[in-house]
Amino acid sequence: MPFSLRPASGFDACVLADVLNASYRDYAAPIHFTSDQYEFFVSSHDVDPGLSVVAEAAGKPVGLAQLARRGGRGWVAGVGVEPEHRRQGIARAMMEALMCNARAAGLERLQLEVLQQNEAALALYEDLGWCIERELLTWSRPADQGPLPIPAELLVEMDPLALLDAGFRWHDQPPCWQREHTTLGSFAAAGLRGWTLLRNDRPAGYVLGFSPHEGQMTLVDVVVDPAYGIRSAGRPLIQALHLRLLDTTTRLANEPVDSVLNHLFAALTYRVIFRQHEMMLNFV
Repeated sequence: MPFSLRPASGFDACVLADVLNASYRDYAAPIHFTSDQYEFFVSSHDVDPGLSVVAEAAGKPVGLAQLARRGGRGWVAGVGVEPEHRRQGIARAMMEALMCNARAAGLERLQLEVLQQNEAALALYEDLGWCIERELLTWSRPADQGPLPIPAELLVEMDPLALLDAGFRWHDQPPCWQREHTTLGSFAAAGLRGWTLLRNDRPAGYVLGFSPHEGQMTLVDVVVDPAYGIRSAGRPLIQALHLRLLDTTTRLANEPVDSVLNHLFAALTYRVIFRQHEMMLNFV
């Protein structure tokens, strides 16, 4: 079936959320946005609707490819085609349009993430000149793992912006787009919470996340002051958190495979549920 591409700026948030939800409904990690949630995603991740594209077939949106920008960098914030319209060249056409838009906008570098098992998308990106930069892990700890033994009173709740100012520099690996300081700062205005352990009245690490919902909690960032390390600060921080989160499944996405924190998550019975390739495309 013939299709055409239009800038995403010509569609309202409800339509874009619907096509994104439909395109990802059969993925290993399905997406479901309300229109308000989609608008927040766009603003917090700096998605540029004018550089993003919608694919239409028979007058109906059937695919969406989003491009975010920060300075001279860009991030492909999701590429999806509704299942019944796949294998017709739509994803390739949308990616080529994004790359063309990025060049025209003067961007120097693009990045994206793709699930390791999504072989079709990985092959497409490699054919378009993208290169694998590193591997990212998504960790989850099921609620039925039970509590971890550490006194709950060790955990202190603090303003997430204050914790970012105190400890974001402690990352031992560059964070991906979704966990950059700019993104996390935007989350702070949408109910993000922060917890820390204090050593000498100063944070020795932190966990940032949103309040549990229906028995699940999304963690968006975890760091530990290297002066204290995983054993002294990281382990009791996560143990104390889970004593607060009885009967709650937690998840942390996009942890670089070389991060020192992976040893901590494994030791505390988290499980890797997704592996992603972070890919890069340089224009200069």
